[in-house]
Formats: sequence, C-alpha cells, structure tokens
Amino acid sequence: MSKTLRVLIVEDSEDDALLLLRELRRGGYEPVHVRVEDAVAMQAALEEREWDVVLSDYSMPRFSAPAALALLQQSGIDLPFIIVSGTIGETVAVAAMKSGAHDFLVKGQMARLIPAVEREMREARVRSERAQAADALRQRENYFGALIENVSDIITTIDAFGQITYVSPAIHRILGYSVDEYEGSSAFDLVHSDDRSAVDAMMAHLLWQPDATSTTQFRVRHRDGSWRWLEAISRRLLAADSDAQEFVIVLRDISTRKQAETEREQLLARIIEQAREVQFIVNTVPEGIFMLNEDGDIRLTNPLAKEYLTLLAPEWANGRLTHLGNRPLTELLTSPPKGLWHELESHGRFFELIARPIEDGPGQRGWVFVLHDATRERQVQQQVQSQERLAAVGQLAAGIAHDFNNSLAVIKLYSDLLLRSAELTGQNQDRLHTISRQTQRAADLIQQILDFSRQSLMERQALDLLPYLKELTRLLKRTLPEDIQVSLEPAADIDFTIFGDPSRIQQVILNLAFNARDAMPQGGRLTVGLEKLTVSTETAVPVSGMVPGEWVQLSIRDSGVGISAKDLDHIFEPFFTTKEHGKGTGLGLAQVYGIVQQHNAFIDVETAVSQGTTFYLYFPAFHEQPQARRVLDESVPLGSAELVLVVEDEETIRQALSESLAMLNYQVLEAENGREAFTLIEQHREEIAVVLSDIIMPEMGGVALFHTLREQEFHIPFIMITGYVVEKDMENLRALGLQGWLTKPLDLDKLAHLLQQALS
Repeated sequence: MSKTLRVLIVEDSEDDALLLLRELRRGGYEPVHVRVEDAVAMQAALEEREWDVVLSDYSMPRFSAPAALALLQQSGIDLPFIIVSGTIGETVAVAAMKSGAHDFLVKGQMARLIPAVEREMREARVRSERAQAADALRQRENYFGALIENVSDIITTIDAFGQITYVSPAIHRILGYSVDEYEGSSAFDLVHSDDRSAVDAMMAHLLWQPDATSTTQFRVRHRDGSWRWLEAISRRLLAADSDAQEFVIVLRDISTRKQAETEREQLLARIIEQAREVQFIVNTVPEGIFMLNEDGDIRLTNPLAKEYLTLLAPEWANGRLTHLGNRPLTELLTSPPKGLWHELESHGRFFELIARPIEDGPGQRGWVFVLHDATRERQVQQQVQSQERLAAVGQLAAGIAHDFNNSLAVIKLYSDLLLRSAELTGQNQDRLHTISRQTQRAADLIQQILDFSRQSLMERQALDLLPYLKELTRLLKRTLPEDIQVSLEPAADIDFTIFGDPSRIQQVILNLAFNARDAMPQGGRLTVGLEKLTVSTETAVPVSGMVPGEWVQLSIRDSGVGISAKDLDHIFEPFFTTKEHGKGTGLGLAQVYGIVQQHNAFIDVETAVSQGTTFYLYFPAFHEQPQARRVLDESVPLGSAELVLVVEDEETIRQALSESLAMLNYQVLEAENGREAFTLIEQHREEIAVVLSDIIMPEMGGVALFHTLREQEFHIPFIMITGYVVEKDMENLRALGLQGWLTKPLDLDKLAHLLQQALS
C-alpha cells in the first residue's frame, strides 16, 4: 500500500517534475503535489496546505532554489528542502547547504531521491518533535515561573557552600530584602547565631542523604533588624547535565505561629505552676480536703483527707462514698443543725466537716469537703475547763487554809512542848503523841490543799534528778511491798537538772508511787523513767502550753489495773477518789497537779484498763550546777540563848511559839504587830538576833516590817511564817535578804533548823 507524500515541486520543466513523481512512486509513495515556477505561486501553495517535503530545481528563468529556500525560511515553516539540479557544482551545493538546504541531488542520479527524502523527513519529524518539546518546555517554564513568582513562601536555591543562587520575590514581603540584595549572599550570614547548628545539621543531612527531605526551623534577620522565625523544607536539586550540588529550600514565615506557641507555652507553664501551687497548698493545708463528683465518686484527696477517710469511711478506696462515720452522706450535704460544721466521731477521734457545692455552670458538678481533726482542740478545751475548775476550787481551799493553820499551829506547838515535859505519865504521853500525829495529819491535808491550789511555798534550787531519783528509788524499794519491782531507767547518763523543790518533788513521786502500789494489789512493776526532750516550733508538743526548748521528762509507769475513761477526766480534782471509804482522801493526785504547776511544769497521763498507767511529768531543763540535797533531815539543833523577836497577832500562836523557842534554848521578845515590833527593834537592835514574823497582821504586816527594816538599814536576820503565800513573793523577798520562811502549822524541828541556818 502506497504512502501518501505531500510534495511541493519548484520546477519550470514539467518533464523533470514527472520524472521526480515517477521516482517517488517507485519508492512506494503516492505523491500529492503542486508544481510552481515562481515565488508568488510558491507562497500561495505554502499558505494553501501543509507539505512534507520541497523538491526544487536550482536555476529557473523566473525563480531559483536559493530564492525558494529564503521564502520558505521567511514563512517560518520547517520543511525538508532538497535541491535537484543537472548543472550544480560542488561549490554551489556547499553554499546551498550552508544557506539551509538539507540535501542536493543530480538529476542523472535519481536513485538517491527516495533515501534523501526519507532521511530528511525523519530528521524533520525529529526537529518537529524537538520544537514541540521545546515549546512545551517554554510553556511549562512560563507556568512554573509565574507560579514561583506568586507563591506566598520564599523559594530559594543555594549551592553546597551556602551561596544563594536564586530567590523568589516573596523575599521582599517576608524579610524586606530585594531579590538583587539577597541573591549572591551567604544564607548563613542572616541566620541567628543560636540557630546555626540547626542549619548545619540540615545541610549535613542533605549532603549525606541526597534523596532525603529535611525540615527545620530557625530565625533569620529581617531587613529592619528584627528576627523572623522561618520553617525550611529542603531537598537536594539533582541536574542531569551538571555535577554541581545545589539545594532548593522552601521558606515559610512561622513567626506568628511561633509567637502563638510561645504564648501558649508560657500560658501552659503558668497554668502548670498555678496548679502546682494549688496542689501544694491543698497538700500542706492542715485540713483534710477531698472532692466528690455529682455521683458521689471521690475525685481528689489530699494526704490528710486520705488518713481521715480511712477512719471515717474504710471503704472509701473503692470509689463511691455513702457514709462518713455513722452518718449518711446526704445528711452531711445540708446545713449543720448548730454551728458552722457537722460533727463526726470515730475511734475516739472527733472531726468537724463542712461541704460546699461546686457550681461552675448551669448545673451542680459536685462537692468539696473540708475535714478538721478537732480531737486535740477538744482535749485542750477539756484541759482548760478542768484547769479553770481546779483553779476555782484551789482559791476556795486557799481561803480557809490560813485559819486552819493558825489553829493547828497552836495545837502542834503545845503538844510538842508537852511531849518534852518529864512530868507526864506514860498514858498522857501516848495521848499527846496521838494529838501530835493527828495534828500533823490535818496539817498534811491542809498542805495538800495548798499544793493543789498552788499556794504552797517552794524552796527551789538546781536539782539533778538522776542522783536524786537513785536515792529515792532505793527508799521506794524499802517502802513498797516486795512483790512490786521498782526500777530506774534513765535514757542516758546525762544532765537531768531542773529548778525544783526537792521535798515537793519527793512528795510528787511518793504520791504517784503509792497510787501505783494501790493499783497493783497482786504485785507488779513500777518503772521510773528519765529522758531529755527538745521541743521546737516544727514539732508537736507533748502537752498543750509547752514552749520550744529543752525539757526533762520524768515518767512513773505501773503495770496495774489502769484508769477507766469516765474517771480519767476527774483524777486531778480534789476529794475525787475511786478507793473505798476511809482508804483515800482524794487529794494525792490533786497535790501532784498543784506541785507540778508551781514548777512551771506539765503533767500528762496514758492509761488503759488492765494495761497499766503512765504519768509523764515535763520540767523545763535548768543549766546550773545542782546542790547536794539529802532526802531525810538531820537531828534537831538547839540555840545558844540568842534573843528572838516573835511578831504574831494571834496570842495563842505567839505564846506557843515563845514556849517552843524557850525549850529550844532561845530567849524570846514578843510583839503583836509590825509597828510594835519596829519600836522594840529600835530599843534592842544590838540584842535581837533573829526576827520571826507572821505575814498578815493588823496595822503593819510582816512584809511591810521587813521593808521598813531594810530601809532603815537594820540588817537583822528575818524569817517569815504564814498560813499560805505565793512562792514568787517569797523569792522576791529572799532576793532582798529574807533568810527563809515557814508554813503553818509550824514544825518544831524545821523551826530549829531554819533558826540555826539564819544565825550561822
């Protein structure tokens, strides 16, 4: 089957044209042709249709091959142009080829026509395809060029040394630079110094992994000097016709996003810090705090709430809360019947609770509970009430002690005088002994009342409890029944010095020891303990009211029957006793309480029925050298006829004192009050050796007399006697020169010793 070939023949000879057509048909083509002889006809043919090849004679009367070639070129049509001539020479042919002809043939050699036509048509097709590809490429380049010119991100290329080889116009909008300013500069010069390591890492990644895409963020300096955050997406640019390494980078301005991220991070940091502060407050607040959702499920607890809920609702860890203590939760969500708080009790501890709804929207979202452990406050409140009650009783007891002691003083002194008389029969001496013992017993009871009411006189000094208790426990071992084991257990062999009255401390320990004996009828163990404590502001004090500092803890522990809960609140009240009638006065622990209070000390007790009892005494530590002190007194010393001025408004007491002093080998001068005594002192100032004066008297009392003598520079030893007096007052007088004091009823032995001490 013949192939159609569109041939434009430029030939003035029809025969030669037919020769060409015949040769083409022999080559398998069916020519569609037009023969032209001049430029006008050729131009018309070119415009009329498309042609596959042009076959042109070189020389014609009105036209020529060079002219036809020029016309074809001017038309902008790329067609194979083959010259066919019988007279063309080599020089002419070469010139024609240089002008753009594709081949030339000699008319006598038509065998070359078909190969020449086919070759040139192939090359024409190649040229056409290349032209189409070039045109398509130009169109694509124009498209992508327009796209790059208008894209909002910066598109730039850099070489392996960081030199900018191309940048899109977006550089001006984003960074303020013109294209000319940016191209040719170093990409690294504009990067923030803190971010250059990130850019170096990006370049290294691209160099070592050619097919990889790298994304990083860094700051670049704007033309106005500010810094903009850019996000770079980079890839190596591989060119087929070049070995040079080049990279294309798309830069997006993320400054606004970065600022938003920074603000979000700052806000998140503030929220986290505020949450941490709130959590710290919730965890450290000295109350139990927990939260329930609207279904009653526990959402939040602080450490104290966990501890309290374990007591009030052991099942709370399972999630939902229905009860607290023995009260349903719904009852606790309402207002309390009285006061601001609901009251709960569990395992001997008292709690106060308040609930508040969480209302952060149209509906209720849950509840916040605050739990307060009021156990210690209740105890302190009870202690205060007990102390107030005991103080009131003490004031009443102290008010009548003076009159009792005046009467007992007379009875005691006269009975002691009569016992020293040789004229009495044996029966009368026994009776007087009984009177003296009962008088002393009554005096001891009055002293217990005064001790309880903190009205007794103290002779305090630096006292190391360790050697003192060693001697006292030896006494207890001889005194208590053999089936009671007595032991002293100090924490360490260190300084346990306090500022105390040895005789009153002895009274405290004996009272507690005898109570322990009564609590162990079948025998048991009595342990005396000593320990040094340091109380600070950060630690919980053992007893309310104790101040920070060093304390000496003295404990008396027994293995007896213990004290019941109903009796525990009353044990320090005077005349309260659990013993059978006639076996206890109820003043022992009251006396202990008062003596401890007078030492600025504290007392506490731990007990359980059938588990024994421990009394804890807390004395302020004292840092002075203790004085040697014997527990027992020596024999009664006598005077050497020194003159003693007795000042007492009660005649019976004054007379009894005078007779007692005479028996102790003293001379006596009497006065009814301080004014009369001062007159006698002025008259006998060189003779009077000691003044023995009552405190409360009409006209002038003993204290006023003492101050008057000091003002008048009478330095006579002065001893006070009284029914009761505040220890602080006596200490102040001692600082001014008072030799000592005695309490009524007077003990003859003590009077003798104090007189000897004053005279020495």
